[in-house]
Amino acid sequence: MGKMKLTKEALLQNLGTLAVIFLGNFLLAAGIMIFVEPMNFMTGGATGLGLLLEHTTGLQLSTGVALVNIAMFLVGLVILGKGFAATTLLSTFLYPAALAILERIPSVATMNNDPLLAAIFGGGLVGLGVGLVIRVGSSTGGMDIPPIILQRKLGIPVAIGVNVLDFCIMLTQVPYSNPQTLFYSLMVILSTTIVMDKVAMIGVTQTQVMVISGKYMEISHAIQEKIDRGTTLLEAVSGRLKQPQKVVMSVISNRQLHELTGLVKSIDPNAFLIVNRINEVHGNGFTLKLEDKPLIEVPEDK
Repeated sequence: MGKMKLTKEALLQNLGTLAVIFLGNFLLAAGIMIFVEPMNFMTGGATGLGLLLEHTTGLQLSTGVALVNIAMFLVGLVILGKGFAATTLLSTFLYPAALAILERIPSVATMNNDPLLAAIFGGGLVGLGVGLVIRVGSSTGGMDIPPIILQRKLGIPVAIGVNVLDFCIMLTQVPYSNPQTLFYSLMVILSTTIVMDKVAMIGVTQTQVMVISGKYMEISHAIQEKIDRGTTLLEAVSGRLKQPQKVVMSVISNRQLHELTGLVKSIDPNAFLIVNRINEVHGNGFTLKLEDKPLIEVPEDK
């Protein structure tokens, strides 16, 4: 029975992941077809090469992107292996398909004629789409693959490889653009980066709090009982007096910080708090369901 339940949960999770990948690729395509492509903005990645092919050969954008994606997919399959290729397979074909669908709707290209709005909302939609795909551990494929190969083979950081490659791809579009278009294109990239980072990390960042106080046990129990978060007691030694002491560590949601700070100060006004923003947490109460019993129980001092 338990095995059947696990299988059902895994199936629902996989379906949810597929739905997010579908949505992300469609939003990415919508941002390109509604805002970026009609304004002749420059962009990087497979879309940038697709725009270049459109200018030089007359190929439709969806066809050019499909050719680039398939070529990069085959390169990734040969060099990076089947495991990596499996994560990019869906987006390799889904994104060009979404572009092809939108190309066949005449009103899409005429929905907006304001370049400033196009730069802001186009970058926002592209960032939202890419961020959703990244959030579920997938990839949009295409020109994301060469930087990953360079990182694995030569140790070049992926971020540097992506930025350099995108810059080079944008340079190929300069003959078909003008200085004003360049500035708007930079706005597209800026808004894409901001939204993508926010979407990829939303709901993931948490706050780590470390409390140094002589009333550590009382504070630890208060956090568990009143804020419903687990705690861990760390061993520490004071720097000046070299006295052993306990540090209460807890990971809470960002909105619980004010409540925890007030709680600690009500117990010990002289308590020393250290607050850190952390990017990812796995475990009980975060990626796993919160159990009735604390994950780690610290015995009372005798």
